[in-house]
Amino acid sequence: MQVSLEIMSDLERRLKISVPAQLVEEKVNDQLLRLTRSVKLKGFRPGKVPLKIVRMHYGVEARQEAIGWLMQSSCSEAIKEHGLNPASPPNLEALNVQEGADLEFAATLEICPEVKLADFTEIEVNKPVAEIADSDIDTMIEELRKQNRRLKDLAPEVPAEKGHLVTFDHKSIVQGDSAERGEGTGQKVVLGDGEMIPGLEDAMIGMKVGETKDVEVTYPDDFGQVKLRGQRGLVTITVKGVGERVLPEVDEEFCGLYGVKEGGVEALRAEVSRNMQRELKQAIKRKVKDQVMQGLLALNPIPLPQALVSEEAERLEKQYIQRLADRGVPETQIPSGFAENLRPEASRRVQLGFVVGAVVQKHGLEAKPERVDAMLQDVAAAYQSPQDVIRWYKNNEQQLDMIRQIVLEDEVVDTVLGAAKLTEMHCSYAEAVKAADADPELSAEKAEKAEKADKAEKAEKAEKAEKAEKAEKAEKAEKAEKAEKAEKAEKAEKADKAKKAKKAKAEKVDKADKADSQADSQQA
Repeated sequence: MQVSLEIMSDLERRLKISVPAQLVEEKVNDQLLRLTRSVKLKGFRPGKVPLKIVRMHYGVEARQEAIGWLMQSSCSEAIKEHGLNPASPPNLEALNVQEGADLEFAATLEICPEVKLADFTEIEVNKPVAEIADSDIDTMIEELRKQNRRLKDLAPEVPAEKGHLVTFDHKSIVQGDSAERGEGTGQKVVLGDGEMIPGLEDAMIGMKVGETKDVEVTYPDDFGQVKLRGQRGLVTITVKGVGERVLPEVDEEFCGLYGVKEGGVEALRAEVSRNMQRELKQAIKRKVKDQVMQGLLALNPIPLPQALVSEEAERLEKQYIQRLADRGVPETQIPSGFAENLRPEASRRVQLGFVVGAVVQKHGLEAKPERVDAMLQDVAAAYQSPQDVIRWYKNNEQQLDMIRQIVLEDEVVDTVLGAAKLTEMHCSYAEAVKAADADPELSAEKAEKAEKADKAEKAEKAEKAEKAEKAEKAEKAEKAEKAEKAEKAEKAEKADKAKKAKKAKAEKVDKADKADSQADSQQA
């Protein structure tokens, strides 16, 4: 085998490989010999077809298979011989496959970039430092009250205002096209939230229960029904009810909504404080980690295999489409070529993968079991049944690998922080959390974590449902067993009574026979 290597760019390589004709023919013959042992042809017994006949029928197919195998194996050998580290499978191109001639083909591939890590001391990290004050807990409890607002119907004569929940019926018609009609009853909207077609919510302000109003509208360019975008229409609105949302009192009932059954408001505040501490810890961790990763990216620019970037962009696109589908957005409404918009983020991730991998290799890092267990505890702490969530992860190797990967990234962060310039920045709780959440680079990561958390929650619910189903089956089985025992006992009791009755009858007959015998004796 002869191999020549051509460097086409920083990462692209082209191998030109030549395989001797003799080796090709030997491989073709091997293929044909294998066929003689299994091929079935009319007039011949299985395994007894002459090689010449097999070649006549299957020579072309055997040659194609032999050439394919030789191209794959020779390419792998050539890659190993030249010490190349492919980033993706090579693209093979046949140059000469004529019978009797040497097999010639080319293999084009991208290799993984070499990462020469820069000094970590050049990375600067600002770490937020914050404490949770009583006022922060007060604010959080107010947010919880808002999330649990209750609806209170207002008197019919009270006009609707911003913030009111309006129940209404509507009929609509697109002007100029009487076929495009629509209607709905019992629709609800909070005025001021901007959920409806522009103009409709403003038109409802001041309306009272029973009032009807015609409103001219223009359907926005992002309207759900594509054919109505930009069209003008007339919507008739009839208000059926006006209500306002009332904040609940912070009492035992309210505390029970968050699993606090004893201890009242103080216990609730303690639970809220624990959750906020966990949120603060995660927010600071995200912010520090992002700065470390950005520092690694900035200090270690490398050429990227475009095949990997394309694969990552496609993966991100599928995730994005799935998230939209979960929200009810059809795939037809997603702009074409959306994957191209994701290439910058895909490039960032591919580069980060190589750089982080280099740090792991250079410093011999690994996901230590104790840190994996601690991470599982942190993830599960947000759920009502932490042990069920931990058990789900440990029974799902793929999900557990994701946890290990996060732990390994944390090891990388700790290693970099050991040499980086770290400055503590004191701030409020709200600022610390906002600083972490506001960073756009974290959106994809947060979406992935939310997806994982959603899977864990679904798994927890599924496990609970399974347990409930098993408990129900066990209860039914127990009832069936009791019923069976009761039935057997009843049958046994009946059988016993029948036996006793039969015995009593026999005794009665026996007494009667004895009496007859005595009577006969006296007469004699």
